[in-house]
Amino acid sequence: MQSSSSSSSLIETSLSSDDTTRTPKTDLSTNSSSNSSSSSSNVVNLDAKDASIGIDPWASIEIFGENKSYPGQKNNLVKTNRYNLITFLPLTLFENFRNLANIFFLTSVIISFLPYSPVSAIFVLVPLLFVLSVSIIKAGVEDLIKHHEDKKWNSQPCKVFRNKQWTTVTSDKLKVGDILMVEKDEMIPADLLYLTSSQDDNLAYYSETSLNGESAVKTMNCYSHFKGKDPIKEFSRHKYYLDVSEPDRDLTRYDMRLRRPQDHTFWAVSIKNVLLRGVMTHYTQNIVGIVIRTGHDTKIMKNMKHPPAKMTSFDRGLNRMIIALFIIFVILVTLSTGIALIIEKKTDFTLVLDTIPSVGQNFGEYFMQYFIIYSYFIPISMMVTIELIRLFFKILMSYDAEMFDPEFGHAIENNSNQIGQLGIVTHVLSDKTGTLTENLMELQKLSFNGNDYNAETFQLDFKDKAAMNFLKSMALCNNVIVHNSPSGKIEYNADSPDEAAFVDFAAKHNVRLIARDLNTMTVEIDGVKKVFNILAQLPFNSDRKRMSILIQEEGTNDQAILFTKGADNIMQNLTIDYNKTNLVNEYAISGLRTLVFAYKEMKDEELEQWLRTYHEAESSIEDRDKKVAEAAKEVECDLSVIGVTGVEDKLQEGVPDTIYWLRKADLKIWVLTGDKLETAVAIGRTTKVILPDSDVIIIGTESHEEVGHLLESAQREIDEMTNPVLIVSGNAVEMCLKDEYLKQFMDLADKSSAVILSRVSPFMKAQVTAAVKARKDCFTLAIGDGANDVGMIQISDVGVGVFGREGSQAAQAADFSLPRFRHLKRLMGVHGHWSYYRFSNVALFMLYKCFVFTFAQVWWTIYNLSTPQSYYIDFYLSLFNLIFTVLPPAIIGVTEQDLPQEVLLEHPELYKDPFDVMKFKDQVWYFILALYQSVVVFYGIILVMGDTESLKANGLFTYIAVCYTVVIQAILWTKYHNIFNWILYPFNLVLILLIAVVNLWTANIDYKHIVESSMSKGKCWFALIGTVIAALLPSIIADGIAKRFFPTKKRIYCERYYLQKKSGYVPDYEAEVEPDYTLNSLDL
Repeated sequence: MQSSSSSSSLIETSLSSDDTTRTPKTDLSTNSSSNSSSSSSNVVNLDAKDASIGIDPWASIEIFGENKSYPGQKNNLVKTNRYNLITFLPLTLFENFRNLANIFFLTSVIISFLPYSPVSAIFVLVPLLFVLSVSIIKAGVEDLIKHHEDKKWNSQPCKVFRNKQWTTVTSDKLKVGDILMVEKDEMIPADLLYLTSSQDDNLAYYSETSLNGESAVKTMNCYSHFKGKDPIKEFSRHKYYLDVSEPDRDLTRYDMRLRRPQDHTFWAVSIKNVLLRGVMTHYTQNIVGIVIRTGHDTKIMKNMKHPPAKMTSFDRGLNRMIIALFIIFVILVTLSTGIALIIEKKTDFTLVLDTIPSVGQNFGEYFMQYFIIYSYFIPISMMVTIELIRLFFKILMSYDAEMFDPEFGHAIENNSNQIGQLGIVTHVLSDKTGTLTENLMELQKLSFNGNDYNAETFQLDFKDKAAMNFLKSMALCNNVIVHNSPSGKIEYNADSPDEAAFVDFAAKHNVRLIARDLNTMTVEIDGVKKVFNILAQLPFNSDRKRMSILIQEEGTNDQAILFTKGADNIMQNLTIDYNKTNLVNEYAISGLRTLVFAYKEMKDEELEQWLRTYHEAESSIEDRDKKVAEAAKEVECDLSVIGVTGVEDKLQEGVPDTIYWLRKADLKIWVLTGDKLETAVAIGRTTKVILPDSDVIIIGTESHEEVGHLLESAQREIDEMTNPVLIVSGNAVEMCLKDEYLKQFMDLADKSSAVILSRVSPFMKAQVTAAVKARKDCFTLAIGDGANDVGMIQISDVGVGVFGREGSQAAQAADFSLPRFRHLKRLMGVHGHWSYYRFSNVALFMLYKCFVFTFAQVWWTIYNLSTPQSYYIDFYLSLFNLIFTVLPPAIIGVTEQDLPQEVLLEHPELYKDPFDVMKFKDQVWYFILALYQSVVVFYGIILVMGDTESLKANGLFTYIAVCYTVVIQAILWTKYHNIFNWILYPFNLVLILLIAVVNLWTANIDYKHIVESSMSKGKCWFALIGTVIAALLPSIIADGIAKRFFPTKKRIYCERYYLQKKSGYVPDYEAEVEPDYTLNSLDL
């Protein structure tokens, strides 16, 4: 422990010496603020029996206390790793044996230890141990990385005030109730009630990049009760407690109260007074706060949950394959057992009949013997191979230079299991703002007092009261943080780019917001500074769709003014003189985002009464948000319209081309936005969601019955329309999602080429996604950039997050994170198409090779009068999947491609492959071929070599023939040949024979005669080469005929590409696939 008394003095010198304690009365003066639920106005003096608080706190934390009875986590230790030394092996084994294939092979291993097993147990055990080892090592490495990361954060030094001095402890030793000091550019290690800082104005500057991705610097005012006081002296002189609610995940609220028991006084505390674990301090030498939540009770740890597990369709297909194979396997084993029993019972030797065990016992022994012999029918290494290929794709995507943006960096794959899903998407559901657009707002139009102005040419007349009122509302009605940089320049940090645009516009016309603190805002109007007291602030959220601020100019007798801005459909119900519908629609048709500004003056009596209601609501711990919302309704009414703004949010580069590519790929596009109908339509045209020749169906009514009539009418007419686009707005969306109209709506959407939904909430986005996903043969991809898109991203089959300017919540919750929307084309068209093609072909090849291998054994048992005996040498059984045929699936999974990326990007119609090897009808040929090849390989060897060679020699040559057949077949099926193929495939062929000869000659003396005798005879080599050629011939002929006489579209485009490349012409696949369309206005 180290003393840090210097830190203590630093804080003390930054505070006022006035630290006397007093019990304030309920105060409705102008120093209250919504920015703080904790201003002095939120102080209530009550006796112990006062029921106005209306809550029973979950726990109380004593400041400077031991808090031994605190029911939550007391220290700050964080553990995100899953295992420890004791649980690692049991848990990883449990997780592996949830896989049906592993249970199957464990059963085989157990049976192989029985005395009548036809195969040595070690050769059945080795493959299973290998597969389990790879999986366990992978899990261990991932968990070890998490453990080291935890250790790094748990050992971070922290300064706490204990035993009357500042002491350094490690982060994991922090306790609730500690006073903590955090220095500049350090991460907050626990949730803190912010008290004060070394800044003259006691502000704390921080960013939430690590918490939610937002890089904007924000400020927090000191807790008002301690303004002008030294908190260390205050806590040393008086006992304080924090009454807290149970830890939860909600990042938008923190309900608690600070209590001083000796005079029964408490102060409300909200999220606006709390610095959460994970935020980073800036511009501030040090800040001081009370530790109120530690470790896994902190908000960020409560929210650190993996996205919902999504069972991929590929994995479901594999499971269906394995289940089908297991059924075939059981039937095969049962038939072989039955035939063996029948043959055995038909013997004429009485002595043999007398020694045969009972039918039941015999059946059990035969069944288990065949179970072992045929167990290679199911490929044990398939899942491990696919997992390793997924890992390769994760690395490949992360370093794809074509998916890099200088501002936002590389694409990130958060869920490698989903990569193959990108190749089978049918529906793309997209957010608009920040996903299709840049989320960089620029004010283009404004209208007030009956006049319409262009923002670029607007000139302010300071005598125009309407203009001044409008600019004052822009400068004051916001959450903008003002920072005076060391260079003297004023910087604005805004949560919303709209607010930054408004404040910048007002400043440009000499109505400049120059300072803001907990209770005041300072505005310089034409060189004259005016200070406005903040009486209350009602923030924007997706339900309210508006924000308000109640201010009063300091030093004057002017009445308090409430400024409100919000969506037009909300504001028209709150104002008394709304007549802006046509103007708002005009702006919206031009693609501008619209907001309506309004105000009202409040008389002292009305103001005092409402503030009392508001502060009581803010002081409540239970249902605080609900009570504040009810208080807001009381004041946000009878407003007068100031004016309307039109803000432009420019499209991201490449959006129209990407949308058009998706449409040409026969994907259904859904755009879900909170904008009004006209804005959504305008954006639909500029993004090519609506094409120039598209017929548009609009359902914008609020009438329940009329929605049904419009849906029926559109259903009748849609078949006659060209590229129909369905557009639904407002309450009509909600009605369409109800059971009564859902089927009609979805049937109509299925017939539409695209769908645009406007005025949708985050909850409705998730509802829509779930409805589309539930449709038969629909596979959804949802893409968005903000916290309001997380719901639909997690519900969809594949979630894609775009790195946003307002945070990266969507990117963190998604399966894939992209720098820009245009990268979706490459993500789906190249990575998605290739990965699904590779995964499915790897799975098919592994099933195919095990079919050939196992059915050769089946023919042997039939040939050998159904004797349950292995035809192959035991040692080679385990090598078949682990050594001799391990390279082909690896090569297919890593390098194979049916089409070059240039062709896939230039021809989106090739995105979907009509031939899907994961479907049974497209697998039939491969299984028939496997049966044929197993027959040829077995009988070819046995007929040519015959009785002149030993059974082991026949078995060995059959084994080698099977290996050569499946490896060469992989070469024949390969469509993309490269340097790796040319090296690895010949190496594989040589390796098979080399290992066999070396093993037989050195390690396996019992079979040395095979090398000396059989391998020295031309007849045996002729049998080997002849059977391999005969086995491969039908495949060669069939492929040749198909390519020559029945070429697929893929084949034609591929040949054309390579001919063009050979001639020196390569198409510019980054160019737009269709010329730009001009924007046509829509008559609504």
